[in-house]
Amino acid sequence: MSFLTELKRRNVIRMAGLYAVGSWLIVQVAGTVFPAFDVPSWGLRAVIIVLVIGFAPALEYNVSPTLGFLAGLRVLMAGHNSKASLTPAIAINYVM
Repeated sequence: MSFLTELKRRNVIRMAGLYAVGSWLIVQVAGTVFPAFDVPSWGLRAVIIVLVIGFAPALEYNVSPTLGFLAGLRVLMAGHNSKASLTPAIAINYVM
Protein backbone atom coordinates (compact mmCIF):
# COMPACT_ATOMS: atom_id res chain seq x y z
CA MET A 1 0.00 0.00 0.00
CA SER A 2 1.50 3.33 -0.98
CA PHE A 3 1.79 6.34 1.27
CA LEU A 4 -0.68 8.39 -0.78
CA THR A 5 -3.23 5.57 -0.69
CA GLU A 6 -2.90 5.39 3.10
CA LEU A 7 -3.43 9.14 3.39
CA LYS A 8 -6.55 8.89 1.24
CA ARG A 9 -7.84 5.97 3.31
CA ARG A 10 -7.50 7.98 6.52
CA ASN A 11 -9.10 11.08 4.88
CA VAL A 12 -6.02 13.20 5.57
CA ILE A 13 -6.11 14.83 2.14
CA ARG A 14 -9.79 15.73 2.53
CA MET A 15 -9.17 17.16 5.98
CA ALA A 16 -6.19 19.21 4.75
CA GLY A 17 -8.38 20.67 2.01
CA LEU A 18 -11.16 21.48 4.45
CA TYR A 19 -8.67 23.10 6.82
CA ALA A 20 -7.25 25.19 3.98
CA VAL A 21 -10.71 26.33 2.83
CA GLY A 22 -11.80 27.07 6.41
CA SER A 23 -8.60 29.00 7.08
CA TRP A 24 -9.03 30.99 3.88
CA LEU A 25 -12.60 31.86 4.90
CA ILE A 26 -11.50 32.96 8.38
CA VAL A 27 -8.75 35.17 6.89
CA GLN A 28 -11.19 36.73 4.43
CA VAL A 29 -13.74 37.50 7.16
CA ALA A 30 -11.02 38.86 9.46
CA GLY A 31 -9.64 41.02 6.64
CA THR A 32 -13.09 42.49 6.11
CA VAL A 33 -14.18 42.89 9.73
CA PHE A 34 -10.94 43.95 11.45
CA PRO A 35 -10.76 47.41 9.79
CA ALA A 36 -14.33 48.11 10.86
CA PHE A 37 -13.35 47.55 14.49
CA ASP A 38 -10.00 49.37 14.18
CA VAL A 39 -7.97 46.25 14.95
CA PRO A 40 -4.24 46.94 14.46
CA SER A 41 -2.59 45.59 11.33
CA TRP A 42 -0.74 42.91 13.31
CA GLY A 43 -4.12 41.35 14.22
CA LEU A 44 -4.61 39.81 10.78
CA ARG A 45 -1.01 38.57 10.80
CA ALA A 46 -1.62 36.96 14.19
CA VAL A 47 -4.72 35.17 12.86
CA ILE A 48 -2.76 33.83 9.89
CA ILE A 49 0.13 32.67 12.10
CA VAL A 50 -2.25 30.86 14.48
CA LEU A 51 -3.96 29.13 11.57
CA VAL A 52 -0.63 28.04 10.07
CA ILE A 53 0.62 26.74 13.42
CA GLY A 54 -2.65 24.84 13.93
CA PHE A 55 -2.35 23.05 10.59
CA ALA A 56 0.28 20.51 11.72
CA PRO A 57 -1.55 19.29 14.87
CA ALA A 58 -4.79 19.02 12.92
CA LEU A 59 -3.11 16.83 10.30
CA GLU A 60 -1.34 14.77 12.96
CA TYR A 61 -4.63 14.05 14.71
CA ASN A 62 -6.19 12.91 11.47
CA VAL A 63 -3.24 10.62 10.70
CA SER A 64 -3.12 9.14 14.20
CA PRO A 65 -6.45 9.56 16.03
CA THR A 66 -5.32 7.13 18.74
CA LEU A 67 -2.85 9.69 20.12
CA GLY A 68 -4.54 12.61 21.79
CA PHE A 69 -3.56 15.57 23.92
CA LEU A 70 -6.09 17.41 26.05
CA ALA A 71 -5.40 20.50 28.11
CA GLY A 72 -7.80 22.48 30.18
CA LEU A 73 -9.05 23.14 33.67
CA ARG A 74 -10.35 20.65 36.19
CA VAL A 75 -13.12 21.98 38.42
CA LEU A 76 -13.17 20.38 41.84
CA MET A 77 -16.36 20.91 43.79
CA ALA A 78 -15.69 20.32 47.48
CA GLY A 79 -19.08 20.43 49.11
CA HIS A 80 -21.78 22.63 50.59
CA ASN A 81 -20.24 25.87 52.05
CA SER A 82 -16.84 25.49 50.39
CA LYS A 83 -15.35 27.03 47.29
CA ALA A 84 -14.71 25.20 44.04
CA SER A 85 -11.08 25.04 43.01
CA LEU A 86 -9.67 25.23 39.49
CA THR A 87 -6.54 23.25 38.73
CA PRO A 88 -4.72 22.82 35.42
CA ALA A 89 -5.30 19.44 33.82
CA ILE A 90 -3.28 17.82 31.06
CA ALA A 91 -3.95 14.38 29.66
CA ILE A 92 -2.05 12.47 27.01
CA ASN A 93 -4.03 9.53 25.75
CA TYR A 94 -2.82 6.64 23.66
CA VAL A 95 -5.21 3.92 22.57
CA MET A 96 -3.75 0.69 21.27
